[in-house]
Amino acid sequence: MTNKWLHPSLTNRGKELQEQWKRAPNLRLQPFIKGEKLQDILTEMRKRPFHLQATEPGQFRFQYWAFNQSFFQDDNSVLGDFCRWFRGDFSDWISSWTGRSVGIRTQDQILSTLFTKGCYLDPHNDFDGKRSIAYVIGLSTDSWPRKDGGHLEFLAPTTNGYEVKESRPPGWNCIDLFDVTQTVYLHQVSLVTEKHERRAFAGWLYPQIP
Repeated sequence: MTNKWLHPSLTNRGKELQEQWKRAPNLRLQPFIKGEKLQDILTEMRKRPFHLQATEPGQFRFQYWAFNQSFFQDDNSVLGDFCRWFRGDFSDWISSWTGRSVGIRTQDQILSTLFTKGCYLDPHNDFDGKRSIAYVIGLSTDSWPRKDGGHLEFLAPTTNGYEVKESRPPGWNCIDLFDVTQTVYLHQVSLVTEKHERRAFAGWLYPQIP
């Protein structure tokens, strides 16, 4: 396993992360990758064409801009290099301390999302009986208060619906990882009400067959 992209502060924290994951499999790690490399990624993403994703009334509701990047695309860009690392050594690193052999499926792409004013992701959990761990990699250079929206919020059920249990602001060079083998981690991205850009990579890791 190489640490070409991984931030040096994480390379020797396997035992600590393992203990944290056992206590509660829902972590935010920061910094995640080497800073100068992340800036190159952001510069590249700003050149890519994003398309608005939204659902029809009556369906699970969301609205955001998105761009899909193939893990297997044969290009020499910084983004292509990151995707290959993410599919390979990153998956091995996660597996080493979560105790789960996980990785990216052959058919999957890495999803880059852009939330601007009016974007949101309604309450949901990512459980489908197949996924193991969800990830969100923060690429937001600015920070803003919760009232402006765009925060990753974990929810707890109440008699009248749900309440926000934890709110994580958009971040730069962070990764959120949480278990999706159960329905425990109900979450949302709150409606962005001001002129902000929330950028991230998001997706899931799946169990790998030995």
